[in-house]
Amino acid sequence: MKHNQVFLENGLQLIIAEAHTSPVVSAWIWYRVGSRNEHRVPTGLSHWVEHMLFKGTERYPKGAIMRMVSQRGGYVNAMTGQDFTAYYATIASEHLDLVLDYEADRMTGAAFDPGEVESERSVILSEREGGENEPGLVLSEEVAATAFHRHPYRNQPIGWRDDLLRISREDLYAYYRSFYRPSNAVLVIVGDVDTDVTTARVRELFGPLPDARAAAPAVPEEPQQAGERRLRLRLPGAASLLEVGYHAPEAAHPDFVPLTVAAALLTGGRAVYSFSSGQSRSARLYQALVEGELASSADCMYHPTLDPYLFSLGATVRQDVRPEKVEEALLREIERLQTTPAPQDELAAAIRQTQARLAYSCESVTSQALTLGFAEMVDRVARVETIMDQVSRVTPEEVMRVSRAYLSEDRRTVGWFIPEENGCAQSGSAPAQHRSRRRVWAFTGEPSEPLPAGVIRAELDNGITVLMRPRHTSPAVALAGRVPFGAYLDTDDTAGLTSLTSSSLRRGTRAHTFQELNRTLDSVGASLTFSTGHDELSVGGRCLSDDLDLVISLLSEMLAEPVFPEREVAVLQGQLLTSLAESDRDTGYRAHIAFIERLYPTGHPYGRPISGTAETVRAFTRANLLAQYLGHMHPSGMVLALVGSLDPDAAYAALNARLGSWKPACNAPSWASGVLALPETRLCHRVEIPAKPQISLMYGVLSMPRHSEDYYAAVVANAILGELGMMGRLGATIRDERGLVYDIESSLYANHAQRYWSISAGAAAESLDQTVDAIEHELGLMAQSPVSAEELADAKSLLIGSLPLYLETNDGIASYLLSTEIYGLGPDHLLRYPELIGTVTPEDVQRVMQRYWPEGRAVITAAGSLGAKAEG
Repeated sequence: MKHNQVFLENGLQLIIAEAHTSPVVSAWIWYRVGSRNEHRVPTGLSHWVEHMLFKGTERYPKGAIMRMVSQRGGYVNAMTGQDFTAYYATIASEHLDLVLDYEADRMTGAAFDPGEVESERSVILSEREGGENEPGLVLSEEVAATAFHRHPYRNQPIGWRDDLLRISREDLYAYYRSFYRPSNAVLVIVGDVDTDVTTARVRELFGPLPDARAAAPAVPEEPQQAGERRLRLRLPGAASLLEVGYHAPEAAHPDFVPLTVAAALLTGGRAVYSFSSGQSRSARLYQALVEGELASSADCMYHPTLDPYLFSLGATVRQDVRPEKVEEALLREIERLQTTPAPQDELAAAIRQTQARLAYSCESVTSQALTLGFAEMVDRVARVETIMDQVSRVTPEEVMRVSRAYLSEDRRTVGWFIPEENGCAQSGSAPAQHRSRRRVWAFTGEPSEPLPAGVIRAELDNGITVLMRPRHTSPAVALAGRVPFGAYLDTDDTAGLTSLTSSSLRRGTRAHTFQELNRTLDSVGASLTFSTGHDELSVGGRCLSDDLDLVISLLSEMLAEPVFPEREVAVLQGQLLTSLAESDRDTGYRAHIAFIERLYPTGHPYGRPISGTAETVRAFTRANLLAQYLGHMHPSGMVLALVGSLDPDAAYAALNARLGSWKPACNAPSWASGVLALPETRLCHRVEIPAKPQISLMYGVLSMPRHSEDYYAAVVANAILGELGMMGRLGATIRDERGLVYDIESSLYANHAQRYWSISAGAAAESLDQTVDAIEHELGLMAQSPVSAEELADAKSLLIGSLPLYLETNDGIASYLLSTEIYGLGPDHLLRYPELIGTVTPEDVQRVMQRYWPEGRAVITAAGSLGAKAEG
């Protein structure tokens, strides 16, 4: 990434990269302060200070920054890591001056009002409790605290609970004054800007800021570990978790690059300066543990840090497996790295994956700014220009050398989470989403041009609709598709069958085994994914432009020629059963499943978990999956969108030659939901889950179909309720003013049938009833009185102005094209959208709130450690 670098007289470092593909800019200000600096001070200070910078200055009162950026359709947030705290905004480039102005103001002018400090204490404690709900995060926290005895890397950015209870306003303000100054900051600007003009403006705004240059307190070095350390946690849970952490070098160390390649061999390549982990199915850990039927998931994380940290491996143990077998298999893979040179083709694939991930990360100005700033925080920004060349030159011998040097028994800490036996109120929820095991940062929260001309629409010989948009901003192509093969095809007795069938599509075809498909895709850093919704099978893919023909060929095989190998179906079934068991202890999903079961009538597809239940999944056979596929999978109604560095003629020819000949014997499936009604009275249900201090709450009603005349008014109403500024009216009152929750949001879902309009929140058990009352109060206000002209204008500006940000990446454009086709919005929808939103009136907003949120008829569910509050 080409960039320019300037240092102001007061020490501020400025990094600018011009990118004129869209009228968008992403501005980040990075401070060299994180949990690494919390030595001899309470833990959690860095993260709490980050929260306080949104609580106001003399010029920008509390809430003003979030509101003003939202008014202009932008996105603003912040994060705290081990080595840094970063504040960022992505917005139309014409509004960059606003971002620069408020960042200059709050660098030295944050208020730290005592009342706001106390209000934020309960918010941060709630955030910590949310992390304590996740066994993987609890285990990672304990592994770090065991691996490090002196260095502050032993503490997570969120901080320990005891410290959070005693931190004072004076602690926070003194810490802020110590680290928030020009010479400790790096301003990164990427986007549609002029370097000279922007540099001059930065000098005007930041140049006058005083800088009290002071050396940061020395961070204690960690003594060399002299032997293996072990810990075992026994808490309520569903699956055993393993984490093994080895002390490993910092990002600036020469051995960081070969160890990064070692991590890629274990779990796949990733963008180096990011928080992602590899996800290759042909990589060693996946093959040994997941394909070996020992674990349902496995990963390796080696993120760049300023000081030496951990090279970590982890796994979720399958229910029918002894945990010791997983550890033995994992350690065998470490020994293999140390003793056997990696085959050249395997090493080349790992390197190619890393190169591809970097290309994907360059699509948006937001991710480019993240990459540049991250590199400067942990090393130096110039490394971005050379890191891939260094990766490409790593040899098998270097991988062996660094594996022997760093991944030794004496340097490792082994942590186990062993679930206690516990009673759960009910089972059968959908699998919990994968969560990163380690929280190495803490978020307080992607957004480009209206779609230009050049979208090509065509049909293949079998009727599949293809939408293509050439876009040569990076050498990558994104693919998004929809097949009308959804969970609506299931019954109560076969819940999860369609989802398992869809997941099995890539487990083997007539021409390739599952392993061959994985190796082929991984060797070029490409991906193909399938996910099942209630109404559809969604297809996703990414590749470099040179590999598009290959990806099209493999996608066609998976859709038209799957063979459902007996062993692969059994492996997938076992993984799903482990995930379902974990879901029984996931508060968010338990609340969600309880919610949809009560919102929809018995037997309605939307009221069933897409992935089924342990009972239904355990009963499926290969014959069931094959029958479901042969009876219902059909290209009729399929839509495919391709965006990126492609030749439309060549892409169409490849698609038609391979996918256009797919003509199955079955009839095209169809389904239509009748008109649904809300329950006559409010329905409440609470699910008790032991050892889950944060309660997940869902509060909601039925929504309208996507084609309803109420849809755009509801979109505006939802923005006012839960999106505008920081979480809309709900966030302003329930989070900011009353401190009852850490997070709260409203979500409007609409498609061809009635989905739902819901509010979700995380709250402590003792504040649950107050939270519900506060939600109902805000809903009542919006139904009783028209919103103000100012609030309405702000919501419209947010919705209209955010469109360019959504269309910044190939993925975003492909997703948008898919929606316009599926819902029949028309090729001019983007041009009409400002008018569709702009004509909504205060009376329209009031009308949809009255119609869809009638008093006393919502469905309310909560899951967690409710104690005496549990019922039903």
